[in-house]
Amino acid sequence: MKKYFLKHKGLNLLLIVLLVIQTGIDTITSLLLIPMMNFLSNHKQGDFIKIVILMGVLFIVMIIVGNLAQVLQADITQKQVNDIREDILTNVSNMDYEQFHSHKSEEYVSWLTNDMAMVEAEGFKNYYSIIENIVAIILTVAALTQLNWTITITAIILGIIMAVAPSIFDKKMRKAVENISEKNESFTSISNNYLTGFDLLFHNERTVILIEKIKNKYEELKDSKVKQAKVQAAMMVLILFLNIIAQMTIIGMTGYYILAGSLTVGAIMTGGNLSSSLYNSIQVMVGAYSRAKANGNILDKYPVVERDDSGISKDFDNLISSNNLAYKYNDKSTITYPSFTFSKGKKYALIGSSGSGKTTLLKLLIGDLRKYQGNLNFDNDSYSELNVSSLHNNISIVDQSNHIFSDTVRNNLTLGLEFTDQEISEATDRAQITDYIESLEDGYDTILKDTGDLSGGQAQRLSLARALLFNRDIFLIDEGTSSLDKENARKVEDTILKMKDKTVIMITHHLREESKKDFDQIVELR
Repeated sequence: MKKYFLKHKGLNLLLIVLLVIQTGIDTITSLLLIPMMNFLSNHKQGDFIKIVILMGVLFIVMIIVGNLAQVLQADITQKQVNDIREDILTNVSNMDYEQFHSHKSEEYVSWLTNDMAMVEAEGFKNYYSIIENIVAIILTVAALTQLNWTITITAIILGIIMAVAPSIFDKKMRKAVENISEKNESFTSISNNYLTGFDLLFHNERTVILIEKIKNKYEELKDSKVKQAKVQAAMMVLILFLNIIAQMTIIGMTGYYILAGSLTVGAIMTGGNLSSSLYNSIQVMVGAYSRAKANGNILDKYPVVERDDSGISKDFDNLISSNNLAYKYNDKSTITYPSFTFSKGKKYALIGSSGSGKTTLLKLLIGDLRKYQGNLNFDNDSYSELNVSSLHNNISIVDQSNHIFSDTVRNNLTLGLEFTDQEISEATDRAQITDYIESLEDGYDTILKDTGDLSGGQAQRLSLARALLFNRDIFLIDEGTSSLDKENARKVEDTILKMKDKTVIMITHHLREESKKDFDQIVELR
C-alpha cells in the first residue's frame, strides 16, 4: 500500500501533523496533572483555576483538530481506495480475451467491492491507527522522561515485549483474511448465478433453491469471519494481559519513587495516565498492524498486466486464409477446420451442426483465441504475429450476447467515440431500429438500465447498428438476425449483404433460400 500513501503524501503529511497536534495536547494535559495536583494539595486556588482553564482550552482545540483529522482521513482513504480500484481496472483492461476469461466476472466485482471494503476498513483505517498510536507512544515516552529515567527505560522495555509478542499470530491472521476474501468471491458468484436464474426456478416452482444455495455460501462466509475473530481475540487476550502487567509495573514504580521522595504526589496520576496511554496505544497499534498486514496481502492476488502492443499493425488488403487450422479446447478435445479463403468484399455463410466450431472460428478470426495449431493468415501475415488492437480496428463482430450497458442509447452505440448525429441515425436506419429509439422518452439520450430493458430483437438490432456505425472492413456475425421477425431479418440481412467492399462472414442456422444468392460462398463445417 506504500505507493498509494506516497501518491497523496501531501495530504498524508497534513494528517500526520493534525494527529501530532491532537496527541500532543492529550500528552500535555496528562503532564499538567502534576502541577494541578500540587496546587490543589497546597491550596493555591488561583494557580489551580488557571491550570483548569488552560486544560479546558486545550481540550477544545483537541476536539476541533480531531474533527478535522477524521474528515481528512476519510477523504484520503476514499482517494486511495479508488486509486487501487483504478489500478485493478487498468490491469483488467490490459488483459487479452483468454486472460480476462480466466476469472469469472463476479470475481472482478468482488475485487472492486468486497475486497475494497476490507482494504478500507482493515487496511487503511488500521495504518492510520498505527500512525496515530506511534505518535502517541513517542510523545508519551518523551513525557515519561520528565518523571524518571528508570521508569522511562522500564516502560520502553515492557512496550517492546508487548509489541513483539503478538507476531506469533501473523501467519494465522493472514490466512484468515485470505479465506474471507475467497469466501466473499464465492458468495458473490453464487448469489449472482442463482439470482440471475430466478425465472427458470420460478417457472419450475424451485425458488427454494435460492435459499439453499446462497445460504450455504453466506454460512461459509460467516464461518470464515468467525475464524478470523477467534485469531484476533486470542491475540488481544495476550496483548491485554501484557498491558495490565506493564501498567501495574509503571504505577508501582511511580509509587515507589513518591514514597522515596524523588517524585511529588501529583506524579501518581500523571504516571498512571501516561502508562495507560502508552500501553493502550501499543495494544491498539499491535492489533491494527496485524490486521493491516494481513489485509495488505489481498493486493498481492490481483494480476499485474502490461498492455501488449507488440505485433504487426496493418489494414486489411486482400484475404484471410487458413491451412490445417485446428484448435484444442481446455477439455483436450480438438476441432479441425477445412482450408478456406475469405476474400475482401465477398460474403460468406458459415453453416454446420451444433459443436462444429462455427463460433470458435469467429473467435479465432477476431483474435480472441491465439493458441491455435496450423496456419491462419491475415493477408500475408500470420495471425500469431498480428497486433490484436489492429485486428479489432479491421473487424466488427456481432455475437449472440448483445450486451447492453447501463448507459444512454447513444453511448451504447458509440462506446464513447465521436460520431455525428447523421452517422448514428444512418446506422440505426440500416439496422431497422430508429423508430423504436425515437419512440423512447429521451430518444438517443434515453438511459438503458441493462439488456432487460430491450427485447432480444431490439438488443440484436442495437448491436448491429453499432457494427454498422463503426464501419470496419470485415463483419463477423454470429446469428445476427436470429431474434428478429422474418421481415426485419430479411431487411437487415439485405442491408449487410449488399454492403460493397465489406467482407461479411455470417454464421447462420437458418439460411433463407432467397438469401443464398447473395452469398459468394457457403462454407459448411462438420
